[in-house]
Amino acid sequence: MKKIYLSLFLVLTWLKGFSAGEIAFVSFQSDDPDSFSWVALVPIPAGTTILFTDNGWNGTAFRTSEGVLTWTAPAGGVPAGTVVTVTGTTMASTGTVTSMGGFSLATTGDQIFAFKGTLASPTFIAGINFGGTGWDDTAASTNSTALPATLTNGSNAVAVGNQDNGRFNCSDGSVMGNISTIGTTINTTANWTTNADILSPAVSACTYTSSSLPVRLISFKSEAQSAAIELTWQTGEELNNSHFEIERSSNAQNFEAIGRVIGNSNSTTTQIYSYVDVSPKIGLNYYRLKQVDLDGQFEYSRIVSARLTGSGLFKAYPNPVVRVLTIELPAESTIESAYLIDLTGRRVREFSDYHPTLEGVENGFYTLQVKTKDGQTFQQRILKTN
Repeated sequence: MKKIYLSLFLVLTWLKGFSAGEIAFVSFQSDDPDSFSWVALVPIPAGTTILFTDNGWNGTAFRTSEGVLTWTAPAGGVPAGTVVTVTGTTMASTGTVTSMGGFSLATTGDQIFAFKGTLASPTFIAGINFGGTGWDDTAASTNSTALPATLTNGSNAVAVGNQDNGRFNCSDGSVMGNISTIGTTINTTANWTTNADILSPAVSACTYTSSSLPVRLISFKSEAQSAAIELTWQTGEELNNSHFEIERSSNAQNFEAIGRVIGNSNSTTTQIYSYVDVSPKIGLNYYRLKQVDLDGQFEYSRIVSARLTGSGLFKAYPNPVVRVLTIELPAESTIESAYLIDLTGRRVREFSDYHPTLEGVENGFYTLQVKTKDGQTFQQRILKTN
């Protein structure tokens, strides 16, 4: 048996919910008996559920004419590196499976998605497409599917071509890296073996070996303000954490770095972080965190989003601010009153000019509230620092 040692330097072990790429499909079989396999790239706690469907995605929603399987992690959980094989609609090599609807892999082309949530509101984790048209934005039939915006082909999803059976091929050597690197390896089409006949073995004889350097993310949220978007996140544990890079995208596919927040290196207590994007795009903005370890290893968070309506071009910057704040309002609006409000709701500073000084204000988070003479009210979270 050849082994592939995937040394998962898991800079981030997300223990609350799942993010895209935290499991990866490693086989499928549409010839009877139907089966598919996936590998856990992070530890999965006992009782965790993951949903799998052969419904296609039409670009905005699932078709709902097919089925859904619910997999539940066993007592004791599932270690990172475990391969789980689901056969039919009731059997799993690890954990348990229940079914709803008609889950059945078509030999004329199909797809499988792993997700959390519901069919109506899914959070995608991984995807595999073995239909004849690849990722198809039209998704005109049950044998085709579009690629959801929160998945990336070659990273946490793969299209392997129209074949009845396929497996990730790990027989040529070892692969080492973090989740991102491993996901790229598994989700590269050239690394798959496919055939019209049942493959033997159906799943490559791989041993996935992992070692973790955890930074445990408790939450990651985004909130649109008047003309900015605030990102907040909390960690419950950090080990060798250098910093977070904040990345933004307009399509959940192509991200650019827009800022950096220094981490706490090593911590066993809850740490709270915040970043304000003062120049978001009008419309939907997608964000992710790139957590970077002290030795340069990195991992991505799940993607969050917030919509800027474009109701006005209010801005307050720089943010964080050391001494002087600059306030910009929509054209033809003027300041009637402005307040700096602390976390208890107390007004700590009142002003009416566009370049107020914050000298003497203690460091910390504040809400800037600006009322205009034409009846508008704008708010933005401000971080005062030295």
